[in-house]
Amino acid sequence: MQLFYDAALNESTENYRLSREESKHLIKVLRKKTGDFVQVTNGNGLLATAVIAVADENKASLQITAKEQLPQRKSSFELYLAPTKMTDRLEWMLEKATELGFEKYQPILCARSERKELKTERLEKTVISAMKQSGQAHLPKVEEIQKIQQAIANCSAEQKYICYCGEASKVDLFTSLENGKSAAVFIGPEGDFTPEEVAFALDHGFQVASLGTNRLRTETAGLVAVMTFNLKQLP
Repeated sequence: MQLFYDAALNESTENYRLSREESKHLIKVLRKKTGDFVQVTNGNGLLATAVIAVADENKASLQITAKEQLPQRKSSFELYLAPTKMTDRLEWMLEKATELGFEKYQPILCARSERKELKTERLEKTVISAMKQSGQAHLPKVEEIQKIQQAIANCSAEQKYICYCGEASKVDLFTSLENGKSAAVFIGPEGDFTPEEVAFALDHGFQVASLGTNRLRTETAGLVAVMTFNLKQLP
């Protein structure tokens, strides 16, 4: 069933009007008609089933017929990653990470970062699209860029890791992760974290982690971290 997103959807919503863009997609592209059913989510777990009341490609409207509040996952995963120079590579990573399942992307500004600024509007659109495509009702958060020291200090996950290519005592991420506990993984820029940044993380309860023997691109490393966490959540 086709899934739409509207942050304003709540328990009292009975009727819903699609935007012109969504109306055109529903009627012209998907060729839905009056009486067909679709779903709408607010990205916070509320999932509504609705019937198309008016099949107008400019202002289609829906009648809500049922609602369900879906629970959050028992354990959450937060990805702290230095934005890549090419935005399309970052968007690709976030799209795939959303499909797999994760809770938050926090861009971090490091000493060796290639990008000092980041506009999050396109990234938010990417995760919304991926959420709808993968049929989920919980939208990952995309935060504003933050200096790594602030991000490290504010991180409250039960398991905290910083992935580092330099010389250090490391744990294997897959082996170290525990099922049922929240986790955060920090991925550095192309030039990696500085030794000082790693030391700061260690002082705040982090472990230095390895993602394997191969040197990975930043966006690949981010996706591997998300996949690794989700694999450890399997029964």
